Amino acid sequence: MVLRKEIELFGQKEYAYIYVDQYNALKCFSDYLSEHEDEYAELKVKDKDWMTVKFGYFVLVSNLDLSPKDLLTEYFGRTDILGVTRQTIIVIENNKYDPTLELAMKISEYFEISVNEIFSLK
Repeated sequence: MVLRKEIELFGQKEYAYIYVDQYNALKCFSDYLSEHEDEYAELKVKDKDWMTVKFGYFVLVSNLDLSPKDLLTEYFGRTDILGVTRQTIIVIENNKYDPTLELAMKISEYFEISVNEIFSLK
């Protein structure tokens, strides 16, 4: 599911595209819960709600006035150039996977910015 909302960001008209991957959310939540059951039990209700979806969505902000489907096609289309899967890009963006040096260099070259600007040790 993809939602689109017109927003203003730094005085500019932009579009926020919210992508929800329910399968990924349920799988990751299940993995989290099996490893952190006691921690989860101590959370407030609103934080428990957040934990059930936090692994399954991301927000793209763009100045392109595209349909959600077209924006996702463009967004995920770049993985064809990088030679990696869409899932790999998603887990890198969600800090769930550290790319190899080779992949980090490919991403850096593709976007024409330094590796340090994309990735950090934090």
